[in-house]
Amino acid sequence: MKKLKKIFNSKIFIFIFGGLLFSTVSVYAITYFPSNQVTYDNSSSKLNSTNVQGAIDELYNTCSSSIKSGDNIYYVYHYESPSGSSSTKTAYLIRADLNGQNQKKLIEISQGSYYPIMDSIYVTNNYIYYSYHKESGGSTSTKSAWLIRTDLNGQNQQTLLTYNVGNGYPVISDIYVTNNYIYYSYNRESASGSTRTQTAYLIRADLNGQNQQTLLTYQLGFGTPAIDSIFIK
Repeated sequence: MKKLKKIFNSKIFIFIFGGLLFSTVSVYAITYFPSNQVTYDNSSSKLNSTNVQGAIDELYNTCSSSIKSGDNIYYVYHYESPSGSSSTKTAYLIRADLNGQNQKKLIEISQGSYYPIMDSIYVTNNYIYYSYHKESGGSTSTKSAWLIRTDLNGQNQQTLLTYNVGNGYPVISDIYVTNNYIYYSYNRESASGSTRTQTAYLIRADLNGQNQQTLLTYQLGFGTPAIDSIFIK
């Protein structure tokens, strides 16, 4: 009888131990999923991602302009170099360490008669976006503004947007880039005889410059409206 009881108790112990082991393994297997397979409710955050990994990546990319260890300073400047009766006007986009050392010229735009001016710059993890404007000389001058995207080393430049104005200056004064859109401010003066109209626009476009949508417009017959800066939070 004792022997039978011992065998019975052993079976109960084995059954209980096996049940606990199976439960533990089952719970572990159910709760372990790759983060890109775990759904994420984006209704409050307004993120586009619907899984955890995508939300993490989106937040990282959104914060790509924050200064981190090893980042660089990107800046633009222009100057005129006189040479006798003529001069050369040049605009530069330059990268440097955070302490201002190790400056490297990434982009150089030169013109003999008129100033090329780089107006704005925005750097993401993969690209540099910058805008510049200049006037082409001659008896009939054309003022133009461009929004351009390049690799982080200044190579593979791609013109995304171009504005040409015969009378008056177009200027893309600021750029802000998100995961899905480019936001930029565009200011211009148009002239028709003695009448001049100054207009400022806030525009959104796809990352390739297509599907432009004007979000805000300010227009004055006299005076100069300008949207100078953009920030999104």
